[in-house]
Amino acid sequence: MVLQQGVDALVTDCMARYGFQYKPAPARTPSGQSRSRLYGVTEEREARSYGYRNPEQSKSKNSGKQASAPDESAVLLGEVKTYAGKEVPAGGCAAEASKKVLSGPNKIDSKRLADDLIIASSAKAVEDSRVRSVFTKWSACMKEKGYSYATPVAVLEDGSIFESPTAGSREINMAVADVQCKKKHNVVGVWSSVEMAYQNVAIEQNAEELSEIKENLRHQISTANSVMAGRTR
Repeated sequence: MVLQQGVDALVTDCMARYGFQYKPAPARTPSGQSRSRLYGVTEEREARSYGYRNPEQSKSKNSGKQASAPDESAVLLGEVKTYAGKEVPAGGCAAEASKKVLSGPNKIDSKRLADDLIIASSAKAVEDSRVRSVFTKWSACMKEKGYSYATPVAVLEDGSIFESPTAGSREINMAVADVQCKKKHNVVGVWSSVEMAYQNVAIEQNAEELSEIKENLRHQISTANSVMAGRTR
């Protein structure tokens, strides 16, 4: 939160140099539902209302920031080199602000490394015999309810489910069955535990790089706090 506040403050100051009264989109506080859904739908109440759709994403479609004026957007994103007789930073005010707050002493791509570790751990987990075992039980349970899928992952990869703009009765019924079968065989419990074990191994194997990321994060938070402190004086 503080990192985004620091970036927003610097973007606002930068945009003001070009005569814009820029207003960042309101920060959204993560709720208990704002999950990445790595394990698909897991709450029966949500399944009955949204099927396989993520309720947080459904809400965000109706709560986005209004589009900015063309000139404002051009300065924000660096689509012009100059504006109002002043040079626009490469990448615009957004890039300038992000660079100031999100840089660190260590030249390491924290997002790339984190994404790589998560993807690798997830891939190992779904191939683990313990996870495959509960997937088999889940698949049999789903078949009894009239749905033929080998794994919960296969459901998420079935694009036909999302062809309609909203969840229909068939999708909702299948999502409810999915949740019930997951709970019956503790699919999410086994799956998440195995995945976490692989993540812990990855953390140990990449301890030095992760330590550098942690140092960068401390530096970024300190910079953001300094930015915010300067604005309250």
